[in-house]
Amino acid sequence: MDNIFYKVEEEIFFDETIIFDELKIREHILKKIAGMLNSVDEKERAFVFQNIVYDFFKYRGIEVLEAKKTRDFGLDGIVKFKLDFLGELNLGLQIKNKLIDSNDVDLFVSALRNAEIQLGVLVCKESRRLDKYELNSKVKAILCQK
Repeated sequence: MDNIFYKVEEEIFFDETIIFDELKIREHILKKIAGMLNSVDEKERAFVFQNIVYDFFKYRGIEVLEAKKTRDFGLDGIVKFKLDFLGELNLGLQIKNKLIDSNDVDLFVSALRNAEIQLGVLVCKESRRLDKYELNSKVKAILCQK
């Protein structure tokens, strides 16, 4: 599968009706992603969503080591940042195409600890209130909502 964000970028550049309107660009991208997710079986959506997130990091020029699709509640990948003379920073990556709750966060923190990674990014479709967590200290959550 080709990188969806490069495809969408090309579509936007050749569509004069949306190229200079940020709101229309955002709507176009969301429609494209929703279309991809809705075009596959429910069982496959989690993997398609995972590939979309991988594509996003790659589109932004960020290296991602993808984990195997084993459903073992481990990490879905490792995001690698090169920090020039400071070295490399690794972030654990967990991708969920579902409503997450505190149990999912606990499992992710445990997976980070087991992998001996200090920081993580949890990308999810939506979440319940996670008031008991200070997500900005160790785990950063990225919510992908319509």
